[in-house]
Amino acid sequence: MLTAAETRHYSRHLLLKELGPGGQEKLKASSVLIIGSGGLGCPAATYLAAAGVGRITLIDPDTVDESNLHRQVAFTAADIGRPKAETLAARLRANNPHIEVIALQQRFQLDNARELVESHTLVVDGSDNFPTRYLANDACFFAKRPLVFGAIHQFSAQVSLFNAGPALPCYRCLFPEAPDAGSIPNCDEAGVLGVLPGLCGSLMAAEAVKFLTGIGVGLAGQLLTCDLLHNQFQSFKLPLDPSCPLCSAQASIHQLAELQWSCGSNKTDEHSEISTVDLHTAIESGQVLFLLDVRETWEFSCASIAHSVNIPLSQVSQNISAIPRDLPIRCICHHGVRSLKARDILVAAGFNDVRSLSGGLDLWADEIDMDMPKY
Repeated sequence: MLTAAETRHYSRHLLLKELGPGGQEKLKASSVLIIGSGGLGCPAATYLAAAGVGRITLIDPDTVDESNLHRQVAFTAADIGRPKAETLAARLRANNPHIEVIALQQRFQLDNARELVESHTLVVDGSDNFPTRYLANDACFFAKRPLVFGAIHQFSAQVSLFNAGPALPCYRCLFPEAPDAGSIPNCDEAGVLGVLPGLCGSLMAAEAVKFLTGIGVGLAGQLLTCDLLHNQFQSFKLPLDPSCPLCSAQASIHQLAELQWSCGSNKTDEHSEISTVDLHTAIESGQVLFLLDVRETWEFSCASIAHSVNIPLSQVSQNISAIPRDLPIRCICHHGVRSLKARDILVAAGFNDVRSLSGGLDLWADEIDMDMPKY
């Protein structure tokens, strides 16, 4: 039963005939695990807490960074450096004192996935990497828990509901295998429109509310996509994959395992990268190098290593002749993803001594040049 204070708090919900007191009590009796307290986790958690989900667990190992603030509006400049999960949890408790909020400053991984998933009614996956997405999906499948999925890229978003029933698809029905490492850049490399995570996370929260209360038409068996740049929303039917490696009769996955995958491109050998310290030492010692910065021109104008040459990644192939073959080449980008791709291009073109700066200029600013502007 709802208390008098809860009745006042949720009065606008109670006026909805589709939801009403019965639906609100279902939310109160529910528990939701939210993986990630960033772009998607912030809005999803904010609205689920305000809606009255009885117990919410936030899990995220990261701290607030200044670059988060344009889209993760639960945080302020005063929160920079603070744990995301704990900071977001405090915001949720301040908004709704009638619910329980648990903050875990740790990674969702193999040794905690099963217990966390099994102890909640539903899981919201707001992660930004494929190993976590596959682990969340598989854990939900084995625990028979529904999984609300969301993903964003620049101006586009995807939302769906997986593992919602025995005849409904899982995440692996849509993506049986992870794409090649580095083939899909994350927000750090590709950028994202600030309002997009808010929209996507809100849609994820709405999907969770509908499932937990049993109202409306959900996205189980459907994939909702939106393109804010062109104002296009579409919904696609997502059937069961009869050859799904997880949920089909021919399944090859029978227990939880963690996907071995990195955010960079596949490294062809042990000499594919160079550390910030080693590159700095080489430069200071006077070693003659060709420093190839493959970021976009506007990024290069923000910050760069002295004497580096800017050729954006998209233009490297057509400018091969401008790159000397008789010098060691050190490829540079923002975080070390695009530079690995540039290295792959140059190695395929016959260049010999080519390495990518591990961690990119972002790590260089932290470890070598503390006065370098970060973006």
